[in-house]
Amino acid sequence: MRPASLRLPKNTLFQGDATRPDLDALQTAKARQDESHQKLDKFIKAALAELSGEERAG
Repeated sequence: MRPASLRLPKNTLFQGDATRPDLDALQTAKARQDESHQKLDKFIKAALAELSGEERAG
């Protein structure tokens, strides 16, 4: 019989400094993701404007 919940030790993923994620790399990835999301938002706004028959605004 399996337990209803499974408890993991506190630092299962990051037990040593060697496996700890690089903060700079994570910040760079987040910046790229944010930029990508901004471009996607702009595209979606333009597509919605086009579908609704409005003029494209910048």
